[in-house]
Amino acid sequence: MRRSIGKLSPFVARGAAAAAAAATGTALCFARPASCEAPKLELKYFDGKGLAEQSRILMALSGVEYTNTRWKMDMTQPYGKRCPSFVEAQGDGSICMALNRAPILIADGVAFGQSKSIERYLARRVGLYGASELEAAQIDSFGEHLRDLKDLHGKAATETEAADFKAKVLPAWFARLEKVAGDTKGCVVGNGLSLADVQLYYFVCEHFPARDAYMKGPNAKPSGDDSSDPVATLLKDCPKLAASVVAIRDHPRVKAHVAGRQYTAPW
Repeated sequence: MRRSIGKLSPFVARGAAAAAAAATGTALCFARPASCEAPKLELKYFDGKGLAEQSRILMALSGVEYTNTRWKMDMTQPYGKRCPSFVEAQGDGSICMALNRAPILIADGVAFGQSKSIERYLARRVGLYGASELEAAQIDSFGEHLRDLKDLHGKAATETEAADFKAKVLPAWFARLEKVAGDTKGCVVGNGLSLADVQLYYFVCEHFPARDAYMKGPNAKPSGDDSSDPVATLLKDCPKLAASVVAIRDHPRVKAHVAGRQYTAPW
């Protein structure tokens, strides 16, 4: 029996329409009471990908406007002096709700930190958190699986361990995640794109290749299976995961965001 939309939370109830809009590249447009103002969202972080990029990609996918405040970095300066704007924010109390760390989100005048909390809030706010509370829980679960996988990747501290991770651990985990993914082509939960798809895209196309290259070192020679398309190598046996990653990677708004990045921080 289909659950009544009226019984869902205000954020989650928008999920199905938002996911469909995101999938087709159309702008999201949510009906709001006349007394409601448009969302006022400001994301503050360093001028690099780091812990904020998944939130930025999520917002690019949604098409919802927000203020993307990026503190410029000067990597020629010693550590602690590379980002005067961040030091200033620590001093003026504007990021105290994030314990003087970053990223921080200011939503309708209320500030809070922690990157995962920010991602989940934004996903609810823009309607990319599933079409029901159960789908939202599945999205959380998928994201936690990916976080566990990242933790395992982080423990591969040598080039040999990194190679073993790529050859054995990663394929085994992707095979299991393939079984977790739903049957709708192009998304891993429900019938539309969501935060889970953004997280999967980021791991496959940005996090893993970047750290893999870092572990190999600047003078490393190609291994023979290197590819400009990580989907073709990492997900060659996982068609559902591959379709999800491609749906995010090739989305026109996400492509425009990625093409326009010119960050001053290398991470």
